[in-house]
Amino acid sequence: MSPGSLPSLHHCPLWVEPCLERVDLPWLQKDIPSKYGDRIPPAKKEELRMFVDAIGNLDELPVPVSSWALLELVTWEIRHQEEEPTQDLEPLRARIQAECRPVTIGSQGRIQHDAVQEADYSSIEVGHHAAVNLIDSTKRPYLGKVLACDGDQVTIAWMKGSWSGEWKEWLCKRGKNMVPYTTTVPLQSVILWGFPLTGRNRLPKKVAVDLKERYSKIDEDDELNE
Repeated sequence: MSPGSLPSLHHCPLWVEPCLERVDLPWLQKDIPSKYGDRIPPAKKEELRMFVDAIGNLDELPVPVSSWALLELVTWEIRHQEEEPTQDLEPLRARIQAECRPVTIGSQGRIQHDAVQEADYSSIEVGHHAAVNLIDSTKRPYLGKVLACDGDQVTIAWMKGSWSGEWKEWLCKRGKNMVPYTTTVPLQSVILWGFPLTGRNRLPKKVAVDLKERYSKIDEDDELNE
């Protein structure tokens, strides 16, 4: 396009004026929802429908604007407010040097130093019942038996049960056989261990109360650290 063919910025060009005759409302009502329907919230879909209906009910367009907004955009000057550079680097240095909390990827075990920072994990033994903190807090408590301890990892044979119900070994199918469901989790995701179950394989009342308090403490610490 040659420079001489460019429209003047000082006039409102006629080729940008809206025209009711060129608006295909039935096509517009189908095209937008079909292409963008999954991204449009329900409330906005209703607003779009009302907007298109309002256009269809117009007998004529409002009076065209007399000023050309592009001219104002071209001549607008951006003023930057200068700020005095700060010489206090202590807050930045503190954020850089702050210790990062341990992170565990996946839904296996969630390390919680705050809840068990005084725990002596050397007392965990194979065969102990253990309660674990997992990322999904909606299915608590998570109980199992310790199968092995290896450094900062512990292998758990999981159990199924509830706060007041019976606990049973969790079995899964492997080939033609049913075998215990086991996984390895971080040692520091274990929050209580070495407790017995009752004769009916239920959580003793005192153990349940203690365990609920530990889970609550973990949730409180998480809220404070968010």
